[in-house]
Amino acid sequence: MNDTVQPASPQQTLLQNLIDELIAVPVVKPEDAERTLEVPRGCLLREWMELYWAALERPEFLDWASRFHIDLDTLRIKGATLEARAQTNGTANVRTFALNDDSGWWQVAPALLWIAQRIDPGEMGLPYIGGKSANPLYRFPRQIALAFYGYPDPPNDAQTKVIVAELKASGLAAIDENGHTTSAVIKERNAQLEDFQVIADTLETVLKTHDPFEQRGMEDTPVSLTSASVSASRGGPRFKLGPLLERYALPIPQDAERAKALVQRLRDHRWPALPYVSEYVQTGSPILSYRHGFANVEDGRYILRRLQALCWNKSPMATIDLEEFSEPHPDSALAEWMALGQQELRTFGARPAFQAILKKHSLPADTPCCSAQPVMSVRPATTAG
Repeated sequence: MNDTVQPASPQQTLLQNLIDELIAVPVVKPEDAERTLEVPRGCLLREWMELYWAALERPEFLDWASRFHIDLDTLRIKGATLEARAQTNGTANVRTFALNDDSGWWQVAPALLWIAQRIDPGEMGLPYIGGKSANPLYRFPRQIALAFYGYPDPPNDAQTKVIVAELKASGLAAIDENGHTTSAVIKERNAQLEDFQVIADTLETVLKTHDPFEQRGMEDTPVSLTSASVSASRGGPRFKLGPLLERYALPIPQDAERAKALVQRLRDHRWPALPYVSEYVQTGSPILSYRHGFANVEDGRYILRRLQALCWNKSPMATIDLEEFSEPHPDSALAEWMALGQQELRTFGARPAFQAILKKHSLPADTPCCSAQPVMSVRPATTAG
């Protein structure tokens, strides 16, 4: 019997990280520090994060950011803007860089915005990640991680419990044809809206029948829930109003005016729209396309740097040595073409006719017909000019 424990898959690790985070902090309050979680290598969000990181590490962006002395750890990309703490005349202030201002943001923004708007279509704000940031490597905002997979950040314990139970039982919920989650939390949200109306009705009754308003009596008022919410189904149909308000993270009014304001708030309450998840984002093809694009640029930059070095301090017509080889970026089109060419040459080398030539010249049967290592050469220039 094999007792070897199989390591968890990236998706399983991500699920467990989400579950652990939601159990540790069921509801994030407005005054709380931003919550982040570890996103393991191999899952889809991590691949998008690495693409985003590659765009942030591009020299043209870092050069632009250094001109404004931008504190990268305060950076947030929201929609088409970049917000960060920047220094002006020795004073650091939060500044918003827009495409139509004179900062030059528009020149370095296209690649970053294309990627950021796919990861964060809700424009909550992507932080800086990567080696030049104090942000722990590959930790990502909880709210954005949940939204990437279609989940809202739960506003109360009951919705958190629904999401956690679902993640434990069946994993991430599917996305429908409209780009929204099919999670059970949708049913819970709708049922809670019904509960809110019952709570509002109960508060109005208390206001009409208790004059003057008395907080303790209000809290002890019984409430009957008839919805399909977790509270109604698990806690029984009858609650006391005070504990029920706490259960839904609602304030307990201390006087009649606050009770009236809460009634109006409950009457008007609507949940924020569910996060939108594009089908396009759920595939690997756009990631691969951008990786190739970045790698192709890096190959070009390398060739340019080497040509500049070879020509340095030489006359325009001086001969330069081009017998220099290096490996292309592994994600570039050139590397792909060269790997394909190497495979074709190996196939050619295995042909009987080629093997006959090797035998005729007393060469080993595994003699390579070309270098086994893919390399690129700085050519075809022959003069420094």
